[in-house]
Amino acid sequence: MLPRRNTSISFSERLATAFVSIFAAAGTLLVLPWLFAASGRGSEPFLIYAWVFSKTGLIIIASAAVSGFILGSEKMAIVLSFFWGTHAVWEDEWFQKIIVAVIIIVIVGVVGNLVFSR
Repeated sequence: MLPRRNTSISFSERLATAFVSIFAAAGTLLVLPWLFAASGRGSEPFLIYAWVFSKTGLIIIASAAVSGFILGSEKMAIVLSFFWGTHAVWEDEWFQKIIVAVIIIVIVGVVGNLVFSR
Protein backbone atom coordinates (compact mmCIF):
# COMPACT_ATOMS: atom_id res chain seq x y z
CA MET A 1 0.00 0.00 0.00
CA LEU A 2 1.29 3.42 -0.91
CA PRO A 3 1.94 5.95 1.84
CA ARG A 4 -0.79 8.48 2.31
CA ARG A 5 0.00 11.88 0.91
CA ASN A 6 -0.92 14.93 2.90
CA THR A 7 -1.53 17.32 0.02
CA SER A 8 -5.04 18.57 -0.42
CA ILE A 9 -6.93 18.25 -3.67
CA SER A 10 -7.84 21.53 -5.30
CA PHE A 11 -11.34 22.42 -6.44
CA SER A 12 -10.36 22.29 -10.11
CA GLU A 13 -8.89 18.79 -9.68
CA ARG A 14 -12.08 17.64 -7.99
CA LEU A 15 -14.18 19.16 -10.76
CA ALA A 16 -12.05 17.53 -13.45
CA THR A 17 -12.35 14.17 -11.69
CA ALA A 18 -16.13 14.59 -11.55
CA PHE A 19 -16.30 15.23 -15.30
CA VAL A 20 -14.02 12.30 -16.11
CA SER A 21 -16.15 10.11 -13.84
CA ILE A 22 -19.26 11.17 -15.77
CA PHE A 23 -17.70 10.09 -19.06
CA ALA A 24 -16.34 6.86 -17.57
CA ALA A 25 -19.71 5.89 -16.09
CA ALA A 26 -21.60 6.84 -19.26
CA GLY A 27 -19.15 4.94 -21.44
CA THR A 28 -19.40 1.91 -19.21
CA LEU A 29 -23.19 2.01 -19.37
CA LEU A 30 -23.09 2.31 -23.16
CA VAL A 31 -20.74 -0.66 -23.56
CA LEU A 32 -22.31 -2.86 -20.88
CA PRO A 33 -25.27 -4.15 -22.96
CA TRP A 34 -22.95 -5.14 -25.80
CA LEU A 35 -20.72 -7.04 -23.37
CA PHE A 36 -23.73 -8.97 -22.05
CA ALA A 37 -24.84 -9.75 -25.61
CA ALA A 38 -21.36 -10.85 -26.67
CA SER A 39 -21.00 -13.14 -23.68
CA GLY A 40 -24.35 -14.78 -24.37
CA ARG A 41 -25.99 -13.53 -21.16
CA GLY A 42 -28.27 -11.04 -22.88
CA SER A 43 -30.37 -11.89 -25.88
CA GLU A 44 -30.70 -8.42 -27.32
CA PRO A 45 -28.52 -5.46 -26.34
CA PHE A 46 -31.20 -2.92 -27.21
CA LEU A 47 -33.52 -4.30 -24.53
CA ILE A 48 -30.91 -3.43 -21.91
CA TYR A 49 -30.56 0.10 -23.31
CA ALA A 50 -34.06 0.89 -22.04
CA TRP A 51 -32.68 0.37 -18.54
CA VAL A 52 -29.42 2.22 -19.26
CA PHE A 53 -31.19 5.29 -20.65
CA SER A 54 -33.67 5.52 -17.80
CA LYS A 55 -33.63 7.25 -14.44
CA THR A 56 -31.47 4.41 -13.15
CA GLY A 57 -28.72 5.19 -15.64
CA LEU A 58 -28.95 8.88 -14.80
CA ILE A 59 -28.66 8.10 -11.09
CA ILE A 60 -25.58 5.94 -11.73
CA ILE A 61 -23.92 8.70 -13.76
CA ALA A 62 -24.79 11.38 -11.20
CA SER A 63 -23.50 9.26 -8.32
CA ALA A 64 -20.25 8.68 -10.23
CA ALA A 65 -19.85 12.45 -10.64
CA VAL A 66 -20.52 13.14 -6.96
CA SER A 67 -18.20 10.29 -5.92
CA GLY A 68 -15.47 11.59 -8.22
CA PHE A 69 -15.78 15.07 -6.77
CA ILE A 70 -15.70 13.83 -3.17
CA LEU A 71 -13.06 11.11 -3.46
CA GLY A 72 -10.59 12.71 -5.84
CA SER A 73 -8.74 11.19 -8.77
CA GLU A 74 -6.65 8.51 -7.04
CA LYS A 75 -9.47 7.00 -5.00
CA MET A 76 -11.95 7.26 -7.86
CA ALA A 77 -9.54 5.35 -10.08
CA ILE A 78 -9.60 2.55 -7.51
CA VAL A 79 -13.41 2.57 -7.46
CA LEU A 80 -13.66 2.46 -11.25
CA SER A 81 -11.06 -0.30 -11.49
CA PHE A 82 -13.19 -2.37 -9.12
CA PHE A 83 -16.28 -1.99 -11.32
CA TRP A 84 -14.31 -2.67 -14.50
CA GLY A 85 -12.88 -5.86 -13.02
CA THR A 86 -9.24 -4.77 -13.11
CA HIS A 87 -8.75 -4.33 -9.37
CA ALA A 88 -6.51 -6.82 -7.58
CA VAL A 89 -9.35 -8.01 -5.33
CA TRP A 90 -10.99 -9.76 -8.30
CA GLU A 91 -8.10 -12.25 -8.36
CA ASP A 92 -8.58 -13.30 -4.72
CA GLU A 93 -10.29 -16.66 -4.26
CA TRP A 94 -12.41 -15.54 -1.31
CA PHE A 95 -13.82 -12.65 -3.31
CA GLN A 96 -14.69 -14.90 -6.24
CA LYS A 97 -16.60 -17.18 -3.85
CA ILE A 98 -18.55 -14.19 -2.54
CA ILE A 99 -19.40 -13.08 -6.07
CA VAL A 100 -20.62 -16.59 -6.96
CA ALA A 101 -22.75 -16.66 -3.80
CA VAL A 102 -24.27 -13.26 -4.64
CA ILE A 103 -25.04 -14.37 -8.20
CA ILE A 104 -26.74 -17.52 -6.91
CA ILE A 105 -28.80 -15.52 -4.41
CA VAL A 106 -29.89 -13.08 -7.12
CA ILE A 107 -30.86 -15.90 -9.50
CA VAL A 108 -32.83 -17.70 -6.78
CA GLY A 109 -34.55 -14.43 -5.86
CA VAL A 110 -35.52 -13.64 -9.45
CA VAL A 111 -36.77 -17.17 -10.13
CA GLY A 112 -38.65 -17.22 -6.81
CA ASN A 113 -40.22 -13.89 -7.62
CA LEU A 114 -41.32 -15.09 -11.04
CA VAL A 115 -42.73 -18.35 -9.69
CA PHE A 116 -44.54 -16.99 -6.64
CA SER A 117 -45.83 -13.74 -8.17
CA ARG A 118 -48.32 -15.48 -10.45
